[in-house]
Amino acid sequence: MIQLLFKIKIFHIYDVLLFFTPMKLLFEEKQYMRQPWLLAITLTPILIPVFTVSFASKVNTTSIQSGTGQIVFIVVMVAFAGLMFCSFYFSKLSTRIYEDKIEYGWNIPTNDMNILYWSDVKSINMINYSFVGYGYRLSTIYGTVYNAKGDIGIQIIKKNGEQLLIGSNKTDELKQNIAFVKSILN
Repeated sequence: MIQLLFKIKIFHIYDVLLFFTPMKLLFEEKQYMRQPWLLAITLTPILIPVFTVSFASKVNTTSIQSGTGQIVFIVVMVAFAGLMFCSFYFSKLSTRIYEDKIEYGWNIPTNDMNILYWSDVKSINMINYSFVGYGYRLSTIYGTVYNAKGDIGIQIIKKNGEQLLIGSNKTDELKQNIAFVKSILN
């Protein structure tokens, strides 16, 4: 097939080699949202049916203790809490910096990564930022925020003016790679 493309002269040999040559991975980080307090909060809906059923059994023995209604209520609350717990426990923020681009994103709902080429970037800096929350956020100060924990991250300003902030916990390794990327941008 490649020979056919050369005969048609759609691609130059340099373009084909560049396409099939993988760029060097400079930095990779995977962050999980496994803070104990956050996981504890996700499990609190399990306590609601336990307290509701035990309280109702002491106050009124006929209304909420109908077997089917009570079981459905407990099953729904436990399923909801389990879903919340799993979504936090298994969520992962991935960041990969290559010589020509950065890939970043959450693995939930899909594993698709966002790709930003350095040719589309105006500036990149490592900053300390104020708390903006965890997960995927829209901020008036930082633009689109991807954060799993901490207060240090990569601030990227695109050529079209959009801002992006990606949280990181590997600050020393990240500093070296940001300096490399800045040398490419200048």
